[in-house]
Amino acid sequence: MLIVLYIIMTILTIISWAGPLSILPYVGSLIYAWSLWYGKVKWIRLCNAIGNSPYLIYTLLTGNYALFIMTLLEVISAAVGFIRLDILGARKTKKREPRKTA
Repeated sequence: MLIVLYIIMTILTIISWAGPLSILPYVGSLIYAWSLWYGKVKWIRLCNAIGNSPYLIYTLLTGNYALFIMTLLEVISAAVGFIRLDILGARKTKKREPRKTA
């Protein structure tokens, strides 16, 4: 099913081709679609930050500054969530010792 989605996205990218700049949102969509298909929340957060980075460049180069700000906030939010929950949170759970029951 993911391959079908990739094929559809590729066809739509070819149809709406507006030059090499069109590759940026396509790559971001591929990364994000894979993370949603994979289904682990950790990977969704990480790929959201990575996958939206091409959108940042695209919106900046096309002059869509409102969308640039919105995408930048989304990347920051995903990065903070990944660091806080997946990196620092993983360290905290490793440090916890199991409770002793009497």
